[in-house]
Amino acid sequence: MNKTLKKFIIANVAVTAAVVLFLIYAFLTVGKEGYECVFRRITGFICPGCGGTRAIISLLKLEVLSAVKYNIAVVFGIFVYLYYNIRGIIEAARKNWEYFSKQKYILCIVFAVILIVNCIVKNIVIVGFGIDFM
Repeated sequence: MNKTLKKFIIANVAVTAAVVLFLIYAFLTVGKEGYECVFRRITGFICPGCGGTRAIISLLKLEVLSAVKYNIAVVFGIFVYLYYNIRGIIEAARKNWEYFSKQKYILCIVFAVILIVNCIVKNIVIVGFGIDFM
């Protein structure tokens, strides 16, 4: 097995485990004690990740529009993650190891831009118009 493929598998197992553990925690705490962003509590502004947990939970319930409302960047990020992983599996099956070393991460850059723009726009809407999407 190629060294890069091993790293690919280890990274995906780690990310998947972290997401599953976080979602279990979120399901157990949301609704009981609430789920509050520390950054928002201190500053009054939302952070780029605000609404991310709600977006993931909405996606798991197949409520795509709700997920987009909570945090469009998270929805886009999940699709980017799935794209890179499906493509990685296909390239590993083809034994195209060059794919892993020549990976283009333009979608990750687009994700970061969406994350920041989403945060800025939501803060403007909250401060300027008093509309909170959370």
